[in-house]
Amino acid sequence: EADAEAQAKEAAEREHTAKDDGDSGVSGGGSGGNGAISGAPGAIAARIDGCNEDVSRTKEVLSAIIDKPKMSDKLLGKPPFRFLHDVFTAVQAKTGFAQGLHPEELMDSKAVKDKASKMEFLQLAIDVVGNHLGVTVEARPAKIVAGLEPERTNMFLQLLAVAATEGDSRAAVEAVKGGGGVADDDAAAA
Repeated sequence: EADAEAQAKEAAEREHTAKDDGDSGVSGGGSGGNGAISGAPGAIAARIDGCNEDVSRTKEVLSAIIDKPKMSDKLLGKPPFRFLHDVFTAVQAKTGFAQGLHPEELMDSKAVKDKASKMEFLQLAIDVVGNHLGVTVEARPAKIVAGLEPERTNMFLQLLAVAATEGDSRAAVEAVKGGGGVADDDAAAA
């Protein structure tokens, strides 16, 4: 079983190497590993693979980037939308990640009140992280807004921390704003 998994990883890496022109730094990902994460090269792959559903890990990686909002077990145990919005925008402000991703009306967390706007904000955030890292982010906006699946939300927040500290996100922002969600290799390399 371990041999089959190793062979699958080698095949995925060969496929990645064949498709990637080296410019994008990420690939389209696939399935393997823990199901949510695969397809990224070298050191970044190790950082991505280190992401999990653990609240203490989320606190650790985000606290290394931002001071506010404070990461508490209560907030991360069932993250409310306002908290997630504040985390994403604080990471943006601190790192420059995903600048220009959201329309101006979605940037003020006090103004984002209705479910559709919350879901739009979260979908864009999830898509840009997945696109930038070349992975599938399994967090779902409807579940997040309903206060469900906090473990997937914590995984997303950890992936956000990796994405925000890994290179220029402009190509990912353009791909997501163009309606692509997670871009294919050609769009990611452009």
